[in-house]
Amino acid sequence: MFTKAALSALCATVLSATIANAEPFTYQGSLNDNGAPATGEYDLIFRLYDAANAGTQLGVQVVHENTPVTDGLFTVELDFGDDLFLMAPRYLEVRVRPGASGGSFDILSPRTTINPAPAAHHATNATFATTADALTNPIWNESGSVITAGNGLSRVFINRDTSISGSEFFGVHANTTGFVGMYISGPAGSFPFYGYSVDGDINAYSYFNASDNSLNFVGSGLITALRITSNSDVEVARDIQAESFQFETPKVSYHSISGEIFHSASSDTFIASSGTGGAYITNPGSGFLVAPVTLPHGATITRMRVYANDTFAGGDMTITLHQQAHGGSAFNSVASVDTSGLVGTNLELIDNTISFPSVNNNTGHYHIRVFSSSWPGTLDLRIKSVVIEYTTTEAN
Repeated sequence: MFTKAALSALCATVLSATIANAEPFTYQGSLNDNGAPATGEYDLIFRLYDAANAGTQLGVQVVHENTPVTDGLFTVELDFGDDLFLMAPRYLEVRVRPGASGGSFDILSPRTTINPAPAAHHATNATFATTADALTNPIWNESGSVITAGNGLSRVFINRDTSISGSEFFGVHANTTGFVGMYISGPAGSFPFYGYSVDGDINAYSYFNASDNSLNFVGSGLITALRITSNSDVEVARDIQAESFQFETPKVSYHSISGEIFHSASSDTFIASSGTGGAYITNPGSGFLVAPVTLPHGATITRMRVYANDTFAGGDMTITLHQQAHGGSAFNSVASVDTSGLVGTNLELIDNTISFPSVNNNTGHYHIRVFSSSWPGTLDLRIKSVVIEYTTTEAN
């Protein structure tokens, strides 16, 4: 039995980040026996109350048997249960007896007030309880150099120790087969952006401009290198360098040959004037008109459309798209139409049956040839324009 015993709190050290929920915390006290610091083993019982005297016991009773006490000092771990330090101060009652005595316990008085440690870090007003819980039960958890939010496979990592690559310091992983990602948001008038910096310099960034719904990529020299508009058009600054740009489906394009660029391939004189809107041989009789055709290599020719006038009963025209070998005189007829049996102005002549449709500018070149064996030498028989339709699978 102690003739004089006093137990006082020297400090309460929080080992858990969630002390407000009464997870274990370390308690250090001093024990005097007959006015002198006690040394030896002692049995200790700790009870938590809601009042300095009487009151209601809170949580469980914590027993520490054969607790070593040296020069009056002892340290124990206390865990009374959850949610016991949320609102008001608590009071710790301590009971003690010598460790080997097996006798009754002495109740030390007065009870020790646990305030402000460890409960002072939690709000004592219900209005702020939610905010305080967020501080004492943080979303982010730290383990060494790794900071995480969330549990299991759905979480955010900073400096994670199971990185996708050795150079990863920030990652977002979600346990889902759908979209997995991250939003950068701001109020109206803001420009959500993601930046890149080396040695403190701003080197590049991407941002969204809500005023025109465009996504912009700013590169070296802080120049906008790429801009995706609200219509999904892609605008690229300076030169484009790529192996190829493939179209999702073959793209239909048109090459138009005006009648005004035709010229005579014989010794005959000709007219190719904007005033007439076409071309013809001015010497009555047979003769040829030709015009160059430029098509992208690898394109596929699908159709030829010809517009002509033939109001001369005795004369017909044949219009042919030719493929001719470089340095050679032989040629292939790719598409051909004629005015035989037709009379009128602005005649539209179409050939959909294309021979040699694949454009090969490496082995040959292309031109339109217009022939008549009986030019009248007047506007009654003339070529006005030709349209070559073709498709491509990649940007030229």
